[in-house]
Amino acid sequence: MKNLERFIVVWSWGPGGVTNILRFLCCRLRSQLMAVIGRRLLLSLCGLTALVVMLDHIVNMSIVETSKLLTSHREWRDYGDGSRYSVQLSAVTTSSSSAKPSTTIPTAVTQKPVKKTSYPLTLTSPYLINNPSMCKSESKLNFVFIVHTSTDHFNRRNAIRQTWGNIRALRNLSFRVVFFLGLTENKKIQTMLENESTVYGDIIQGQFMDSYHNLTHKGVLTYRWISEFCSNTELVVKVDDDMFVNIFNLVDHYLPIYRNASRKIMCHLRPQGTSPIMREKSKWQVHVDQFKNMTHYPVPYCNGYFVLISSDIIRQLYRASYLTPFFWVDDVYLYGLLPQKIGNVTFTSITVNLTLHQETGMKCYTGNTTCKYLASYAEKQGYMESMWFAALRMFKNIAEKIVVKELL
Repeated sequence: MKNLERFIVVWSWGPGGVTNILRFLCCRLRSQLMAVIGRRLLLSLCGLTALVVMLDHIVNMSIVETSKLLTSHREWRDYGDGSRYSVQLSAVTTSSSSAKPSTTIPTAVTQKPVKKTSYPLTLTSPYLINNPSMCKSESKLNFVFIVHTSTDHFNRRNAIRQTWGNIRALRNLSFRVVFFLGLTENKKIQTMLENESTVYGDIIQGQFMDSYHNLTHKGVLTYRWISEFCSNTELVVKVDDDMFVNIFNLVDHYLPIYRNASRKIMCHLRPQGTSPIMREKSKWQVHVDQFKNMTHYPVPYCNGYFVLISSDIIRQLYRASYLTPFFWVDDVYLYGLLPQKIGNVTFTSITVNLTLHQETGMKCYTGNTTCKYLASYAEKQGYMESMWFAALRMFKNIAEKIVVKELL
């Protein structure tokens, strides 16, 4: 009897212990049960055993599947700066603002060295912060601004929201301003970003480290997001967060011309074969294995600080990134290699209407003659606001049609 007790105790510790005991009793006591309680009760007991076996199997399978699911949440990501990061998707939460639901996936990031990635990371990786409903309230948008920003540029984003990107201050016009950024290793900044997204509902965060050499990942993310969530726009305006946009010039001159344009890109154009490939050690160094035996880029491309793109090619540009190996110089990749891949894209140079000299821009907007600049560099503190109020006065006739009266 003691041996029987030991056997039952040991067996019960294994997976499906209760099931194992019932199986043993059913087989061991079969002859006794036949004599005492009869055949029908034995069949009932064995039927109960079968049911317990099924339930035990389901429970065990659920545990195994759950373990697999938790394991699958841990993925290795290759980044274009030659590093590899282990990203643990530890939790998924949903927050919402008054009009725009926001999805946030917190992450923990650790660094380990590995080879470079072959294709952009943001082709299919999850959005860490997403506001997928931003464009759904309008059947048609005049334009969407895709703003490349850095994680800690809170003041620049707020300056845009309070000036040319203030959708509440502009009427008779439908547009959206969307800020795109990557990961930060600073937990405080990450928490602030999640709060910012909850308040404003205009943040998109991708699964890549936010760095200079990862701007290509950010650009592909913008193409993807527009394709998935904001394809109902007439014109796409890509801009950096340190640029002032003369929205009055944009609405009055460029929108009427390009709102129905097809396969167009307008920018500070770099014609084919005119931009040297930097081989010496510097911020812009390109490895000798890339564009091998070439001294200049073989495609026309845009300086990416301000680019107008007809909306009909955005989805094609995104799909082309599946077939175009990663290249870290984002301007060349996003506005040169991808347009070349899809073909039949017309470039228009608007270089004379753009300036990267903020003093020149400020002088132009505060001058006595109508300023020609569609966009101007405005990195200095207060320059964004000063240019905005100067443009309000200079373009008063246009402003009266699209700006709320309180600002006039």
